[in-house]
Amino acid sequence: MKRELAELVKGQEKIRLWRSGRHLTELRMRKTTSAPRKVPPPVSYADVDAAVEAMGARLAELEREGWVDTGAGLAKGVLPGTPAARRLVTPSKRKKKAAASRPSLDDAFAALARETITALERSSSDASDLATWKKAIAAYKVLRRRAGGSPTENLVHFFAVDGVGVERAHEVVIAKVKPAPDRFARWMKLLQAAAI
Repeated sequence: MKRELAELVKGQEKIRLWRSGRHLTELRMRKTTSAPRKVPPPVSYADVDAAVEAMGARLAELEREGWVDTGAGLAKGVLPGTPAARRLVTPSKRKKKAAASRPSLDDAFAALARETITALERSSSDASDLATWKKAIAAYKVLRRRAGGSPTENLVHFFAVDGVGVERAHEVVIAKVKPAPDRFARWMKLLQAAAI
């Protein structure tokens, strides 16, 4: 299983961020401490691509906060902290081609808006509305994480105001469905609760 490691420093603190398959682990420590450290449990993602994107987003965030990459990295089978740890080589051309052929996040946001509109137009009860919204909100949070933002960032705007995506706007679900006032009020409460 291929592993990736990034090591960043800021003053006397050090962060090790490593990915093993679809799992991402972040460990903070002081550079001067030699005491054994407790490694937190990894965060698991749906697939390797999502974990790689999450690691890239976290590295970018840490660098914006002033952390400096030390150039440490891991090769296959090398454990964090061993002398054999070395910087990971760039992704293969095959992986780059696969990433280029995947639909963009804006395409995924557009598909989510279309699917939600279709499901809500077909919905005939509050229970089916609720199920549709739960599914749509969960999908939105996954896409927003992949875009590098907070999972609830612009959630209400996307579904109810202006259809904000990553680089372009999309169909506004509530404006397209045009629900009755009581149905509209229930949907807005649901979206506002999910955005907290």
